[in-house]
Amino acid sequence: MVKEPWYIHQLTHDELKVFVEKARTGKTNDNAFIGIVASAAVQRIEALCGKKVEKIMLASGAVRHSYGKVYHLLGKDDIFHFVDVVNTATDIR
Repeated sequence: MVKEPWYIHQLTHDELKVFVEKARTGKTNDNAFIGIVASAAVQRIEALCGKKVEKIMLASGAVRHSYGKVYHLLGKDDIFHFVDVVNTATDIR
């Protein structure tokens, strides 16, 4: 059986928990597909940035960096809200 590429399989909440814990404690450089960008958010982002985005990806290095810097003020479970933040943010710059 051939395993599908990481960018095709959207992680479930439980799979995301495992990915985040592995990223925080490990040293691998993995990527994960964590969500779909809502159509309204696609339009907002494209209007402001000129790029059409459809998927929300997360790199393990970004997880380590975000949790590793105290001044980022990232709470324990904040990373699990990334998809909601992307889809509801109206102050994109």
